[in-house]
Formats: sequence, C-alpha cells, structure tokens
Amino acid sequence: MKKKLSFLKLLMMVIKFLIPLTVIFLKVTHPQVKYGWLFVGYVIFVAVERTFETFYSGRFEKHISRLEK
Repeated sequence: MKKKLSFLKLLMMVIKFLIPLTVIFLKVTHPQVKYGWLFVGYVIFVAVERTFETFYSGRFEKHISRLEK
C-alpha cells in the first residue's frame, strides 16, 4: 500500500509541474486562444491533491481523534 501511495504522490507532483509548463507553452505558441479552463483544472487538481494528502498522511485521523476527546 505504501508503494502505491508513493507512486500516486509522485504522479501528482509530475502533473502539478507539467500543467503550468503546458499553459505557458501554449500561451507562447498560440496567444490568441484563451486557456482559462486549464487554470481552473489546475486549481481543482491542486485541491484534490491536498485532500488526498490530508486523508492519507494521517493528519485527518489525528484531527478527528482530537475532536473526539
């Protein structure tokens, strides 16, 4: 399970790095096209990634156990 989580984390880091580079590349090569939808997708992706990280890093369980006390 740990290996699968590290692979997913690595995949998310790569995607998070490639999306802004893709937007910059497309803006330079095709300046007439609007790429706002890519920015929106990037924001949604980062939100999902942070949620994933919170749930699977153990911080969520610590927070819940603190609330139950």
